[in-house]
Amino acid sequence: MEALVDRNVLLIDEVVELIQESGGWPSARVWRSIVGGDGTSIPFPAWLAGKERRDAERRAMRADELRYRTEIEAPAAAIVRERRAARPSAVRDKVVAIGGGDDAAAHYRAVLDGIEPDLSRLTRAPGVTAVALRLSSDEARAALHARNPVFVAGADHNILVLKVGAYDRGPGDLRSPGFYLVYDARASSLAAVPTLPPSMPSAGAPWDAHRSIADGVAVLRHGSPGDYVLADIFVRNDDYLDLPNDDDHRRGENKATLCTWRSSGGPDAGRRWTEKEVDLPFPSRLDEYGYAFCANTVFAVGSKCLCWVDLLKGILVCDDVPSLLAAAGADDDDVPASPLRFIPLPEGCDVSTHTYALREMPDPHADRAMCASGELIKFVCLDGYYHGAGSPEVTIATWTRRLSDPGWTKGAALRVRDLWADPSYADLRLPRLSPRLPVLSVAGDDDDVVVYLCMVDPNRRPGDCGGQFVFSVDVRRGKVLASSPSPDGAPIALRHLLATRFEFAQPVH
Repeated sequence: MEALVDRNVLLIDEVVELIQESGGWPSARVWRSIVGGDGTSIPFPAWLAGKERRDAERRAMRADELRYRTEIEAPAAAIVRERRAARPSAVRDKVVAIGGGDDAAAHYRAVLDGIEPDLSRLTRAPGVTAVALRLSSDEARAALHARNPVFVAGADHNILVLKVGAYDRGPGDLRSPGFYLVYDARASSLAAVPTLPPSMPSAGAPWDAHRSIADGVAVLRHGSPGDYVLADIFVRNDDYLDLPNDDDHRRGENKATLCTWRSSGGPDAGRRWTEKEVDLPFPSRLDEYGYAFCANTVFAVGSKCLCWVDLLKGILVCDDVPSLLAAAGADDDDVPASPLRFIPLPEGCDVSTHTYALREMPDPHADRAMCASGELIKFVCLDGYYHGAGSPEVTIATWTRRLSDPGWTKGAALRVRDLWADPSYADLRLPRLSPRLPVLSVAGDDDDVVVYLCMVDPNRRPGDCGGQFVFSVDVRRGKVLASSPSPDGAPIALRHLLATRFEFAQPVH
């Protein structure tokens, strides 16, 4: 089935959930009530002010925190542990692939034992699927709450990669490096994989002087359905190092490091990230307008290829990842110097960095998207969205190509005016609003293009429920196929939707 996944992952603390079900307050509300943030406060004497009042508030908070943890939280945690012990996990296999000695392995084992993926909100697109993690152990609650947010960093069929901790487009923070959770929905397994360590050696510069070219990690399923590769590309941030912009330093401006993690097959499988210095087919330095290649979208094509897509410029392609991994232990002379190549966007779709610098097109996700459907790459652009066209005159334009093709093939196009005129649009009672934030369907390996589009009522107040719509459009037929409002009346993070074909082990409604 195809799911439209919200990249933002929900964290459900089962201890807090139990306390609330029993009519109690969660700890955050208790702390606010002490100092009046919840409309009530401890009745300190009126004459108590300044430092003495602050000291009294701190003492009161510490006393109430201790009382809360011993009288409310600890009994609730004991009940949750009993329930978990009596109810076997739906995850059949949990793997810790993070080094650091026996203590670190034991810690992450306890973290994984307290995590249960929750797909009860799974629904078919264009409904929005919210992925949730239920946290039951003290270790899991502490590890994930301390590194919030958790979000979907990549997906390929049954493999879903979650990033625990803020993704700062650089290797992990020494204080709280975070980690990846790799969930195999088909095998019902969960693995903890480390992020790149700050101490990993690199060519000529420390890791904190590097930046990832992508907003997420690339994931490629290969071999058996449960085998996968994670990949990321880092370039040296010469602006961070304050290096001069002269000929000597510009000679290395297209150098990058391809970092990979593989779950199986090879001496380093499941143990550590490996790195390979590669040549980029374009400069990595910021240009005169402060722009450098930035992959807004990352996806796999088939079982061998990974693509990093800058929606303003084009595709960075690694054609044969398995062969590159197989050659990882070979002499450098036996390994291709540059396993990467560049495919530009269709003619007329490239956006000048000057235009971007002027913020005339501030968000590439707002009007364009790209995906792989089998071996076919699909691209959509809302032509006119950023160029003064009124909403009815915006055109949903599409292109397709295979990696072996010499160029893009222009596909069907549909004006928003004609979309509004479709009887199915009126039958679904969709408002005549300007569509935006396209997401391409990954179903089907043919030239038909189905696009999920989002709409937001301009009169909707921030944080309000409702007023958001997601609907699917068959561009060639000019027909709306289905629509979905906000799930359960909750706001949708429309910019963070990911279409993926998942082989779920659970039934779908």
